[in-house]
Amino acid sequence: MLSRHNAIIRLFLAVGLLMLCGCRGKTQDDATASGTTPVARSGVPRLNGTKWTITLPKPANAAPVLSEGLLFLTTEDGNLHAFDGETGAERWSHNVHGKGLIAAEGAIYVAGTDGAIRALEGRTAAEKWRFRTRGALTSLPILRNGVIYAGTAAGRLHAIDSLTGAEKWFVESEPDIFANHFGPKVLYEILLASADQNAVYYWSGFGQPLIAVDSATHQRRWKYSPTNSANNISAAVSAAGGRVFVPTMEDLVSLDAATGQERWSIPAGFISGAPLLVGETLYYAELGGALHAIDAAKGKEQWRAFGKGFVSAPAFLDGVLYVVGGAESSTILGSVQSPDVPASGGGWVMAVDSKTGRTLWTYEVKESSFQFAPCVGPSTLYAVTKTGVLLALR
Repeated sequence: MLSRHNAIIRLFLAVGLLMLCGCRGKTQDDATASGTTPVARSGVPRLNGTKWTITLPKPANAAPVLSEGLLFLTTEDGNLHAFDGETGAERWSHNVHGKGLIAAEGAIYVAGTDGAIRALEGRTAAEKWRFRTRGALTSLPILRNGVIYAGTAAGRLHAIDSLTGAEKWFVESEPDIFANHFGPKVLYEILLASADQNAVYYWSGFGQPLIAVDSATHQRRWKYSPTNSANNISAAVSAAGGRVFVPTMEDLVSLDAATGQERWSIPAGFISGAPLLVGETLYYAELGGALHAIDAAKGKEQWRAFGKGFVSAPAFLDGVLYVVGGAESSTILGSVQSPDVPASGGGWVMAVDSKTGRTLWTYEVKESSFQFAPCVGPSTLYAVTKTGVLLALR
């Protein structure tokens, strides 16, 4: 049972992080990452059709990432592919045992299934450095302030210089004993949750607390466990604006980033990916099919929209939220169907007005559902289906 719960947690980390849209908003490093939010200053507020489609050699295993005009993604065979974002022409592919990536300032940082993080030059795929972690990577690494943070199944949190690949420091988790009807099990793996300017946040799986590690002193700042001991952290955590937003099996909780003290808690279904903070509005999508906008300071709902079953966190760009879903996801926990969403099977992309929750457009794919968040660039949205079809919508 325990291994099954941890597998579910990793699934949502992969969809959300991994993370928490393949394009990320501006950070100190101007980084983009598999499974995060967008960077360009336009988007697709009105749908004008398909720009191009590509059938990949193998299905993708992480969300696409757009950086400096190139679209990057990794596939199940471990290859990293680079496509021209405008035409869809493949520039290069390279086997790096890849499962997700981070992009920043022309460099690509690839998380490997072999436990290595590789830094590549985005235009040429030339390897700049390689760092082998202790144990397998449990989630996509995070880049903040020139430092890459990576958590491993062996219980180590690595801090790596993004320019040189040199290890700056590491900490090891505190082993804990989790007891259930199968007997006790020692937990020590680090599931990387989020990071901000001051701290890195992780936990060790089902039933374990969220731990904040100071990025300067490497010391534990605080740890948080849900008030209800039967409740558990369930999805990717989001740290932004001096707060940490923690999805659990029953609630969405806002914590003070400095102290770990709870600010508010609201009931929530199973959340897909990490909540997204834009200004003072927090957006999150539930697997069952509801998209929420709430006041981040008070936890009060502003609006709610319904889909067919969301499988990713929303992406935001210029006042528009973009989400993907599919018939398969809506049957896992049940969904509330919107009349604006196609009723047939397969997958869909939906654009929503971030102020009102009004559906702007939907795009349906009958053959396959979506597995990862979309990536939004200049006048183009990129999304990949479970069967390996990469779409560019304009």
